[in-house]
Amino acid sequence: MFFYQQFFGALRMSGGYFQFQSPQLRVIPLRNATPRTKRQISRLLDRTKSDAVTQELRDEVIREIDEIFCGIYELDDNDTAVVLEG
Repeated sequence: MFFYQQFFGALRMSGGYFQFQSPQLRVIPLRNATPRTKRQISRLLDRTKSDAVTQELRDEVIREIDEIFCGIYELDDNDTAVVLEG
């Protein structure tokens, strides 16, 4: 959402919703994660597959994944703070 907001924030519809259409999605910069990073994300997601998972754990996993993506995209501290607060 961070990147989409940066590129297409002006295209928000009423209610604050984004338009997700192919012209916009084609221009978002994507980076490939290393195999190690992919495994790390997969392990984090596996922690949330149980029916007994708490919202607290889900929030923790989402934050950890956000931190990983900030590293993949080499965001500076200010941009990382925006991602993690958003």
